[in-house]
Amino acid sequence: VSAAVVAVGAVLRWQAPALAGAVVLSGHAAVQLGPWLVDLAGTAPRWVTLGVVGGFLLILGTSYERRLQQVRDGRSWLVSLR
Repeated sequence: VSAAVVAVGAVLRWQAPALAGAVVLSGHAAVQLGPWLVDLAGTAPRWVTLGVVGGFLLILGTSYERRLQQVRDGRSWLVSLR
């Protein structure tokens, strides 16, 4: 339901439903995926966890400038909603 609220808010260009739906959807995803991720991290060897986190940070760092522009574009899009 919250994904539908985000979609409707984006299509109709309404800021409140888009933000509220995104917050609820993020919280729900964290609650649903949290136990699975903790269990996965607990059973994997330490070097696998560190390697995955390190690879993620490396990818994040290499795309930093592009991500800044995406954040600026997203912020201007969000402000343009009614």
